[in-house]
Amino acid sequence: MLSTASELRLTTYTAPMDDYYLYKMGVRKTPTKKPSQNILPLMRQVIESLEIERPHGYSDAVCILLDMGGKARKQFEQSFHRIRKRAARTKGLYDFTMYSEESKTGSTVMAAATLSIEELVTRLQDAYEQKRRQRGYKRWLFLANQVHPSGLILKMRVIDMPSGQ
Repeated sequence: MLSTASELRLTTYTAPMDDYYLYKMGVRKTPTKKPSQNILPLMRQVIESLEIERPHGYSDAVCILLDMGGKARKQFEQSFHRIRKRAARTKGLYDFTMYSEESKTGSTVMAAATLSIEELVTRLQDAYEQKRRQRGYKRWLFLANQVHPSGLILKMRVIDMPSGQ
């Protein structure tokens, strides 16, 4: 015989945020740490750089990065480190591309030590149409990174294509 439930309770997945803000408002007496996402160091540096520079579309770029799950963030971090090291060592041009089937979004990151940031952006724009057609995605994030001893020199562009193109 199957038992039947006489009561069903749905809970939220926001308990850590609720606890934090209820404490801040004085409703809750037990202190709790402010919830935060696990953002790896290089991704955090990219996001902070975009937030400081505030190029057109930067909030879309940050959202694309933050929408990545844990595995994708780790892959992004490892791939970005790898191409930056190779570009610095060999003075070549390197890139990697990641895809999200769920959100139908692509991301391409390009790094070079000897090309200007403007040349990198031009190469990224040229690569965009080919990558977009290959996958059929409408949204794409491009990050150009000039490897430089003084830090992260980035340019970015988010492409949102209208449906049907």
